Amino acid sequence: MTMHFDRIPIPRGLFRVVAVQAVGPTSLRVTFDDGVSGELDMDTYLQWDGVFAALKTDPPLFAQVFADPESGTVAWPGDIDIDSEALHARILWDRAHHT
Repeated sequence: MTMHFDRIPIPRGLFRVVAVQAVGPTSLRVTFDDGVSGELDMDTYLQWDGVFAALKTDPPLFAQVFADPESGTVAWPGDIDIDSEALHARILWDRAHHT
């Protein structure tokens, strides 16, 4: 029997960002469509290289963060975005390990 994995739909964007706000020079408050929300210190999450380097060195750019309604991700001008599922998992991990 031949399996055709390329035909299996892979769920993406299970957790969509509905609101995001910069709450510090490198911190975000993120809210997801399932009600999970929390603050993330991006210094502990990002390596600030590649496309993210400008966000660290340009605080006004970091403050322009928005919830992309099309992709459901945290995004910035210039096609910079972060996977919403990874952020969701990090918030839940932080909650479980810092309570």
